Amino acid sequence: MFGPFKCGFLVTIIFVVIANTVASAAGALDEIENDNKDAHGLQKISRSLVEIHENDWKKLLTGEWIVSICAKNLEDCRQSEIKVYQLATSDVYSSLNVGIAVVDLSKESTLLRRLSTYELPTLYHVIDGHFRSLDPNLEMTALRQLVEKQEWSSISEIPFWRHPTSIWTCVLVFEYKASLDLLESGTVGDDNEIATWCIYLMLTGMLAMIIWIVYICWRILFFVIHCLARNKDMATINDRKKNQNGDASKKKKK
Repeated sequence: MFGPFKCGFLVTIIFVVIANTVASAAGALDEIENDNKDAHGLQKISRSLVEIHENDWKKLLTGEWIVSICAKNLEDCRQSEIKVYQLATSDVYSSLNVGIAVVDLSKESTLLRRLSTYELPTLYHVIDGHFRSLDPNLEMTALRQLVEKQEWSSISEIPFWRHPTSIWTCVLVFEYKASLDLLESGTVGDDNEIATWCIYLMLTGMLAMIIWIVYICWRILFFVIHCLARNKDMATINDRKKNQNGDASKKKKK
């Protein structure tokens, strides 16, 4: 029914269609694989890893967590990030009731002050709001053993003033956020140090004003109490004088 030429033409068309289908499928698989990797080529763990932001840091106060604080634009943080990913993908992790949180400080964030981060990378173990600082150079095996065997219990908690909910930490967060807002306003240019000192002066002035108001109120209260005590003493003295005068007049009559 079909000649050799037509058969060859159909075979060529079928071959081209199959080749295009295979190429499209391969491209789609590559896109899916690339979508599942981050900027460093590490496999994303959407269910195991939780990225913490400024508005949801309070979730760290409940349950057990391994918290990795890092800046992805720093080379020193790469090894720490890899260890966290390896722990999240390990077979042992699936049997542990431990969350793994990642905090990225490559952009300006109040979490720098909220989590008392003085160096990068920083690693915390958190259980029910109790923060313990870990060595960021721990190998993945040691980190897994620390969680599995609860070796974290022998590590001291961070001081209370460094806790994310402490008054001192809240003041530092307010200072940091205010300095960022001042920088964004352009009032002091783009000098972070000037903005920080301006906020320090403002906070110092507010503190001095509060202390002065407390002192004035205490002086007024002391003055009022002193006057009331003095009036009471004067009334007691007058009553005594009246009684003495009354006794003296009675004696004269007798």
